[in-house]
Amino acid sequence: MKMLWLLLKTNIINSLKLNKILKTSKMKLVMYSLVVIGLSASFFVSIFLSAIEVVAFFHQYNLTNLMLVVFFVMASFITFFFTIYNAKGSLFNANDNNMLLSMPIKSSVILASRLISLIIFNLLTILIFMVPVIIAYITKFNVGFHDYLFIFTIFILLPIIPTILASLFGYLVAYIASKSNNKSMIELLMSFLFIIVFVYISNSSNQILTYIIKNLNSLENIIKWSFYPIYLVYKAFMEYDYLSLILYIVINISLFLIFITILSKSFKKIIAKLHESKTKSNYQMKHLKASSIKKTLLIKEIKRYFSSPIYLLNTSFGVLMFIVFALSSIFFAKEQLLEFLDLSANGITSFQIVLLGVAFITFISITTSSSISLEGKNFWLLKTLPIAPKQIISAKVGLNLLVVLPLTLLAIIMFKFTLLLTIIEVLIIMLVAILFTICAAQFGLLINLKFPKMDASSDTAVVKRSTSSVISLFVPIVLIIILINVYAQLSNNINFNMFYQLLWYLFLLSLL
Repeated sequence: MKMLWLLLKTNIINSLKLNKILKTSKMKLVMYSLVVIGLSASFFVSIFLSAIEVVAFFHQYNLTNLMLVVFFVMASFITFFFTIYNAKGSLFNANDNNMLLSMPIKSSVILASRLISLIIFNLLTILIFMVPVIIAYITKFNVGFHDYLFIFTIFILLPIIPTILASLFGYLVAYIASKSNNKSMIELLMSFLFIIVFVYISNSSNQILTYIIKNLNSLENIIKWSFYPIYLVYKAFMEYDYLSLILYIVINISLFLIFITILSKSFKKIIAKLHESKTKSNYQMKHLKASSIKKTLLIKEIKRYFSSPIYLLNTSFGVLMFIVFALSSIFFAKEQLLEFLDLSANGITSFQIVLLGVAFITFISITTSSSISLEGKNFWLLKTLPIAPKQIISAKVGLNLLVVLPLTLLAIIMFKFTLLLTIIEVLIIMLVAILFTICAAQFGLLINLKFPKMDASSDTAVVKRSTSSVISLFVPIVLIIILINVYAQLSNNINFNMFYQLLWYLFLLSLL
């Protein structure tokens, strides 16, 4: 138990960089705290307002308790979705595997410490999502001791089963991919298909809720025999059934112990299997090809990009969804697309939709926010080569341009014919796409240079949880949302053309 606590504490301290935070100056600490509080507040308000609407929706059917069940199920699904990408790196691909396994520490203790760390981080993620919902529920209805007890108990145990299932699923995906010559693409395709399902379910939430309410009795039997833990949560909230709550606690703890016991017996073999790779033996002597420094560095960045599935998926997802949306515009009318995006009643034009889409896509597809950190311990090799730093930076920015611009420009051309954009509008959107991509790449690189994470245990820690990745993702999005709200307030006094021209000049100045 002492060793488990020591490993768990070390994992949490290293993941959150607590030692570094404690050494940070008070001014910087205050600035970071204000940014975190601001982002959390905006996120809290948006979820709280949505939760109020959902409370009213369930209240009209006299099923207010069912609302919490639905949200707990949604939180479980979100946990499962995000853990798939973290589990492989956190449990099996950590950089300190060799060191820990060579020590006199049981595999079960190592695995348990990492799984508990993953559950704790998932609990913090759920906390951001569920707290506004619970507050909305408490403020609208009289909540007694039973409600608080059931909410707290289920909330604490909620991440366990999704984390275990996601770990198994993530291992399965990684194992299948390891048997292929191109495992990165296999993982990307499987993950992308899962994300499409997630997006579809998210956009069909109203229809799903209506179907659940209309078919509650039949769904109860299906859930009972197919998803028994969810059924126990349903029984606990709907009937204040303490036996269901106790069974839920027992099942969660039992599954955790069973998972640790079984997986720890083959932990070393699993790690070895995931690191297997295929090689071709038909080697042939050929002429040695020589390339320029710029081309060589760019090829190096491309190979590194495609060698990391989490890096590839995290930075290409937005662009891929944009091209999918462009392809969808061929088969669906504009009104159907607006209804799918929940913009049908906003009077927004096709030009504004595409322009806004480009702005978001370019800033959620930044590769440079992780490119320095991903060099890790090999960064000294680049520093010792007779290469100017400018050439290294240019290669990393070039990768960002290659990832974002080709598919984005292709999607814009498709929108020209499907959404009937004018030539001038298409040229403006293309120029904005190029300008925003360059600006986003430079911004991500500057942030990563300011907040490098060179000692990360895996690519997942760099791409998903590093300070530079979080800042590079959320700060531009918050700025875009602020600009949208500013335009909404000034729309009576300033037209959209003047507004985006002003933004154009501002971004031009930022490149100088």
